[in-house]
Amino acid sequence: MGNPRPAAVPDSQLRVLTRCQPPKADCDTLAILARKKTALTDASVTTQPIVWQPHMSLVILSMDRMAQPMRYQVTWFPKDVELERFSTAGCSREDKIFTEERGEFGVMAVDLEKILRPVDNPVPPFPPKYMMLAGGEEMVIRQVARDEIPDILQHVEPLIHVERDYYDVVAARLYSELLAYYRYRVQDEYVLVAQIDGELVAVVNGRLLSKDVGMSYHTVALRRGLRVGAHAFATKMEYHIDIIGQKEVLIVAESPIGFRRWMIEYELEKRFHIAHELGGVPSWALTKELFNRARETLVVGRRPVPQQLLKKAQAAILPPTDPPKAPADLLAATRSLYDSTGTALMSQRWKQEGKA
Repeated sequence: MGNPRPAAVPDSQLRVLTRCQPPKADCDTLAILARKKTALTDASVTTQPIVWQPHMSLVILSMDRMAQPMRYQVTWFPKDVELERFSTAGCSREDKIFTEERGEFGVMAVDLEKILRPVDNPVPPFPPKYMMLAGGEEMVIRQVARDEIPDILQHVEPLIHVERDYYDVVAARLYSELLAYYRYRVQDEYVLVAQIDGELVAVVNGRLLSKDVGMSYHTVALRRGLRVGAHAFATKMEYHIDIIGQKEVLIVAESPIGFRRWMIEYELEKRFHIAHELGGVPSWALTKELFNRARETLVVGRRPVPQQLLKKAQAAILPPTDPPKAPADLLAATRSLYDSTGTALMSQRWKQEGKA
C-alpha cells in the first residue's frame, strides 16, 4: 500500500519564504503560483506581483493544502514574461505541484528561454586591427559573431586530445566557453580570432565582470613560433583597457608558457583574494598602469585594416595548416609534467608494456 494522503490544510496557510540571493535589477516583480479550491482550470494560475525588497530572491511555496510543507521553486521573472496554463508535459519532479482535485501534478509553463538567456550589457565592439609578423605574413585580429562560433569549435575540439603544454585542459575549457556563448548561456562574453589569409591561427576570449573589471578567459595559439598568441593576448588586453575602458583585467595561467607570457612579461599584480572563474584559483591582475608600461614593447598593430585584407578574413574561417599535435614520443611531453628526466612517463610506458 502507498502512503496515505496527508490531511489538507486551508489555503490561508500558504506561506511564502524568502531565501538565497537577490535578483537582478531588471527583475523587480515576482510571479507567484496560487491555487484555488476548485478544479484545476486556466483560471487556477494567477500572478501576484510583489515589489522586490532587499534579501528577497528564491521563493518557496509551502503548505499547499497538504500537511507536510512542499518545496516549489518559483523564479524571479522579468517584467515581460507572462504565465501561461498548467501543463504536465516535459516536467521534472522538482517542477511539479500537487493538485488535490485531479490527483496529478501540474507545472507552470512559461517562456523559460527569456529567463535562462542572460542579457548582455552594451559595450563598444572591437575595431579590427592587423600587424606584420616576423615571417612577413599579415595577421588580422577581429571580433566574431555568434554564427561564426561553429566554424571555430571544429578546430578547437582536436586540441582536447593534445596533452602537450596543457592544450587539453585549455581547449576543453575554451570549447565550453565558446559553446556557452553560442547558446546564450554566458553573460558579456566576447571572442576575438587571429587570421592569416583567412586561416585561423589564434582564439582569445573573455568577458566583463563589472564595469571596471574584466575577466580574461583563454588565449589559444593554433600556429606556434610566430608569437601569434602573445599578439592576440595583447590585443585582448587592449580591448579591455583602451576600448571598453576598464581599470584592470583578472588573469590566470594554466601552463608554464602562459605564466611566462602573462605574469612575468607584464609583471602582473597579485589579486590572490579573488578566485578566478577558471578553476577558482587565485587571480593576477593587469592594471591600466601596467598595460601602459608594456604598451611600447608588447602591443603592436595598426588600424584601419585594408578592406581587401578584412574581407578575406571575414569571408571564411579557414582551418589551421599546422595546429598543435600530440608529440610523436611521449618523452617530448615531459615539460608539462614537470619531470625533465622523463622518469614518470618512462615508468608509465614500462607498466603498459608489462616490464614494471
